[in-house]
This record gives sequence, structure tokens and C-alpha cells, in this order.
Amino acid sequence: NTLVSELKTRPWTKLLQVIGCSTMIHLLRHCSLFRSLPNGCFYQLCGRSFWNL
Repeated sequence: NTLVSELKTRPWTKLLQVIGCSTMIHLLRHCSLFRSLPNGCFYQLCGRSFWNL
């Protein structure tokens, strides 16, 4: 799964260490998270579809 692979990368594991499990779960369940791509676009990792906001 692409999301699982992304969340296993160093930046996300470091964030988890800093903010803790409860806050990370809150972010994943209640927020829209995006990752910037080299071409200047963004990839949505989780949350309501950007187009529905």
C-alpha cells in the first residue's frame, strides 16, 4: 500500500517520535495531509478529498 510505505519513511517515523501516537492518529483520521513531489505537485496522503473542501 502506497500510504503505508510513505508513513514508514524517515520523516514520518521521526514525526511520530516527536508528537506521539495519539497525535499522529488524530492527524491521520481528522486532517488532510499532503506530500510535495519533485515536479511541484502535491500527493494527498489522507483526509477528505481536496476537491470537496
